[in-house]
Amino acid sequence: MSLATTSLEPSKQWLAPVATGAGGLASLLYVRFLSAGKNNIIPPCGFHVLTGKWCPGCGLTRGTRALMQGHVMQALGFNLFTPVVLGLFIYVWLSWASPRVGGPTLPLLRAAPPVTWKILGAAVLIFTIARNLPIAPLNALAP
Repeated sequence: MSLATTSLEPSKQWLAPVATGAGGLASLLYVRFLSAGKNNIIPPCGFHVLTGKWCPGCGLTRGTRALMQGHVMQALGFNLFTPVVLGLFIYVWLSWASPRVGGPTLPLLRAAPPVTWKILGAAVLIFTIARNLPIAPLNALAP
């Protein structure tokens, strides 16, 4: 029997969600207590290193750090999508973990109308282009 088809006995269904949640929490705490730019084990953005342009994810780690320290506006300055990305990660984890630990089943994100994902995709594309333009108000979107 392959690992993909093996299911855990009901008494151990909580192991994966708890372990994943603990790993996520440890990651958030690491980011929270980072010393900006001092011997951190976070690689630079490969896209930015290769092209000199900002990808849509550039600034998310710094934005997460700022958000976890209570600096909401600073987090948005690093990347406008910081709260959106963190919210999506948390919701996806909760929708997966909740039923495994005896909680309610949350609606899956794929149940959202397709137009929602098209609008979000268009917003990310516009944001990415705008933050790389050398125009005074728009280049403020760069981290």
